[in-house]
Amino acid sequence: MKTTTTTGMTLFPKILFSILLVILVPLAGLLYQSIFQFQAELERKVNQDLKNTSETLAAKINGWTDMSVRLLKQNAALPEVRSYNEALQAPILASILDTYEWTYLVYAIGPDGYKTARSDNDPVLNADGTPKHFRGDRTYFQQIKAGNAIGQQVLLSRTLGKPAFILCHTVGIQSSPGALCMGMKLTDMSEAVANISFGQSGYAMLLDDDNKVIAHGKPELLSEQLQDFSDYPMVANGTLEQPVIYSNNGVEKVAYMQPLNQGWRLIIEQDYDDAYASVKRTKLEAYILMIATLIISILAAYLIARLITRPIAKLTAIAEDISKGKFHDKLDESARGDEIGTLARSIERMGVSIKIMLKRLAKKS
Repeated sequence: MKTTTTTGMTLFPKILFSILLVILVPLAGLLYQSIFQFQAELERKVNQDLKNTSETLAAKINGWTDMSVRLLKQNAALPEVRSYNEALQAPILASILDTYEWTYLVYAIGPDGYKTARSDNDPVLNADGTPKHFRGDRTYFQQIKAGNAIGQQVLLSRTLGKPAFILCHTVGIQSSPGALCMGMKLTDMSEAVANISFGQSGYAMLLDDDNKVIAHGKPELLSEQLQDFSDYPMVANGTLEQPVIYSNNGVEKVAYMQPLNQGWRLIIEQDYDDAYASVKRTKLEAYILMIATLIISILAAYLIARLITRPIAKLTAIAEDISKGKFHDKLDESARGDEIGTLARSIERMGVSIKIMLKRLAKKS
């Protein structure tokens, strides 16, 4: 009897590929979507942490200057201060200096730009009675003369030898204003900025309205006090209140720039690899999980396909034996309670029937 040769794809790869298609396509899509959704969520968290850090420090700095503005406004309205009389002004200036510890000097300026009184009792007149200290050319007084209620400037204080903040409030009538000014130490503010750290590389920078550095979390990176940061990548980018990723000296950074009430800007900066370390780690773990899941799925599909096709292949071989006159009395698969068992029992009966028929034919012949 001629045996029919099977051509084309056998049952095993067909079943294997079908199972893999059913399992892997939705599973891979689900895992892929989950990974990138989780990554996006982690990135949002990193960006939100930068924003929260910036807003917390910004609130502290804004509160510090807002309180100083209220103090100046209250005292600038006093008749003694509006008199431009040194004898009347000096006690009030000294009282402000004694009350507010961050203030190192309080002084009044007349409409002509000359100081009319100082909190440190330094004379404001020369021996011949002419004014001694001219401040009419200073930025903060020019702002007052231009009609602003507030004048301000960050400069290197000759008294402190360090960056200081001069804050003034207009005194008198708008057409011929003077100013009540206080020189404030930036020590506390600088310490607050310097003490902000996050991750392995995160730090803060505080810039004035001319992009000069008031405080820096890594002072070793500065070449001078009040260094101009106008060309700094984050400043040149100009994006406010949105995380920005950029490269600085070959190092990828992520930064957040927060505007302050004084026209200053607070920058929170961190190395990208440091900021997104958790994102990269989680992404790697997710990929490992995905690969492991795919491997397990392939092995499971292989075993299931083998479970289905192996007994069928065995029964096919037995059927082939029967066609050649080789009979099997009892098939192991016939004990199964599924469709394979039904097929095995049918082959058993077919073998018995053929065997009986052959015996009858043999007797007749």
